Amino acid sequence: MMSQVDGSPVTEKNMLDYAAGQSEPFLFGIEDEAAEAFLTKLCFSWFQNVTSDDCKRAYFHEVNKDRSVCSLLSFVHAVVE
Repeated sequence: MMSQVDGSPVTEKNMLDYAAGQSEPFLFGIEDEAAEAFLTKLCFSWFQNVTSDDCKRAYFHEVNKDRSVCSLLSFVHAVVE
C-alpha cells in the first residue's frame, strides 16, 4: 500500500520500520471492516471508526487544507461494557 504524507510517498514498510526504530513498533493491525467484530469479542461497544478522511475534514482547514493525511492509519473509539 502506498500513501502520501506531506506530499512524500510513504509505504507501509517505511511506517513499520520507522515506528520500530522509535521503540514504538506496531504489534498488529485490523482492517476497518473487521474492527467492530474484533472489539466486540473483547466486550467493547459503541464503535466509531475515525478514518484519515474524517481527521482531514475535522482538523485540516485554512493553511493546512491542502496537506496530505496518511491513509494507512485510522482510530477506533469504543466503550467497555
